[in-house]
Amino acid sequence: MKFILIFIFCMNIFLPTVFSKDFGGVRVENQPCIAGIVLNEKFSARKIRQLFGEGKVYKTETTSRGNEKIWWSYKGATVVTVKNRIKLVAVMRKYSENHILLQTKEGIGIGEKSDKVLKCYGLPTYIQLKNQSGLDTTSYMYNQIGKLSFFSILDATNNVINIGFMSSDWYSL
Repeated sequence: MKFILIFIFCMNIFLPTVFSKDFGGVRVENQPCIAGIVLNEKFSARKIRQLFGEGKVYKTETTSRGNEKIWWSYKGATVVTVKNRIKLVAVMRKYSENHILLQTKEGIGIGEKSDKVLKCYGLPTYIQLKNQSGLDTTSYMYNQIGKLSFFSILDATNNVINIGFMSSDWYSL
């Protein structure tokens, strides 16, 4: 009986802190966002325009389920919608058009050191090394319930140069 009580006590203390990052992604308030943009929320052209300026449809494609996927291109940002819901947000700029600092809820923005990403998110689920236009980059990808988060790091400076979030249902749209 004593062993069972100790086990229950330990489970109540340690498990919520260990799994909070992964299981927290299901609730809307914990879904990743940049400057108030939340995955799977209804697309608001006005709200996005205030952050990134005028945009245009970069391309459209039809998914395997017959849904229209719309790629919106903005200065230093990309937003993808399906059924008028935001499914992907990626930014490569530090400030919005109206000078709002673009960062995640954890305070990660363009120009931050990779150490801060690791401190906030832990070890990545997947790491990808790339050479883009002669620049070596490392991408940290975090596969969590409800989301995929990615951060591209410029190896020469160890700074974040791209931040993106993708809905976990991306491949089943």
